[in-house]
Amino acid sequence: MPDIEASLSFLADIPLYGHEKPFRVVLSADEPDVEESLKSNVEMEIHDKIELRNIRGMDMLPSLDIQGFEFIRHKTKYKRLDEVWQCKGYTKEITAVLENHLGAERVITWDLRKRHAITYKKGEEYDANDPRQPDGPAVMAHCDYSFDGGLRMIEAYMPAADKLKYLNDKYRVRLINTWRPMVPIIQDHPLAVCDVRSVDPEKLLPCDRVLGGRLGENYLLQYHKGQKWHWLDGQTPDEPLLFLSWDSEAGEGTRSCAHVSFRNQAADANAPPRMSVETRSIVITPKELD
Repeated sequence: MPDIEASLSFLADIPLYGHEKPFRVVLSADEPDVEESLKSNVEMEIHDKIELRNIRGMDMLPSLDIQGFEFIRHKTKYKRLDEVWQCKGYTKEITAVLENHLGAERVITWDLRKRHAITYKKGEEYDANDPRQPDGPAVMAHCDYSFDGGLRMIEAYMPAADKLKYLNDKYRVRLINTWRPMVPIIQDHPLAVCDVRSVDPEKLLPCDRVLGGRLGENYLLQYHKGQKWHWLDGQTPDEPLLFLSWDSEAGEGTRSCAHVSFRNQAADANAPPRMSVETRSIVITPKELD
């Protein structure tokens, strides 16, 4: 399939964010509900006819170090992730994949998220602490962590001994997401990723995000001309996507790869609903290998 055009959702470019920081609060099941204005001030706008370059068949494939993402070949032995032991086994599997593929000295995979093409109704609760429970597809262009947000994740999930050993100028520390379809060929709500070099840092707005009682900070992306979006047509479970969410060696560049799901107008009417799994890992490599 050639390149396509799609409608993508972005953070609205409105005066509000000149004096008020975007925020989102996801309440847990045991917390009392509050009015919507106290849960979020995020407003979305849709931009149509965004060109998505098809990576399949490209002569020069994208890479983590240049575009901020890459596709690899790997066949998982876990076809389902319905039980805790399966989720734990898959997490260990991804840890080994990243160690081997990136020559990492240490990988800590701390999070697993299943995503299905579902919408929770009012009164239904999403439990962020249960890896077996699926979330819906991400519908707004974003980066998982701001600079400060990434530091918080490292502080929270890197053991003290690792901090003493690795948080110095001899090692590169990255937060890397591994995203895999869990259907034979993903057509419904596939993932689009943006070349990190094409993003204006001024259009990445830090957003406070409270989930599962924890405060984090990510980036929400506003649209601007020049963004270069990509996707992989007909992506299978054997073609997982790696993308960068934070990098200690990014310098002045964008440290995180923006991404978003989109409605694929070319999808077969009988295509199975979106099912995918995503992990988040701290990846530590000696700088001499980079």
